Amino acid sequence: MKKDKEIYRQLITILEKEDDNEAQFIIKQLESSIKSIDEFIDGKARRDNLEQLYDRLINIYKKINHPHIGLSDYFIWKGDYNERMRAN
Repeated sequence: MKKDKEIYRQLITILEKEDDNEAQFIIKQLESSIKSIDEFIDGKARRDNLEQLYDRLINIYKKINHPHIGLSDYFIWKGDYNERMRAN
């Protein structure tokens, strides 16, 4: 789970650099995922609710990959073709 958190944080950093309003939905969902993981790791959520945590993370993942509002259609625009390809 710690690796998931790190990946989510990296993705948030990338999306925040783009200063894109469309990315705000994705960022909020990623932050919600991190919060849920932290609560579980810190013991604020009951340890026997691991299945509920996974269900929540799966639902958030589905939301951020929903067509037209999620990562499935998100594109970082850069004027330089090579830079754009690296960014995406």
